[in-house]
Amino acid sequence: MKKMKSESGRIVLEIDPKLKKGMYKKINRDGKTMKDWFLQKAEEEFPELFKNLN
Repeated sequence: MKKMKSESGRIVLEIDPKLKKGMYKKINRDGKTMKDWFLQKAEEEFPELFKNLN
């Protein structure tokens, strides 16, 4: 697996299009964006990384 580290703030993931569509449906239904959802889950998993950002 090729690992690349970039200085940009972008994260690119390749997932099954059906999974992506289902995720967007559920996330948008809650009034969130994929970015909102991702950052919420990341902060739950790695709270120490978010301490200096808030």
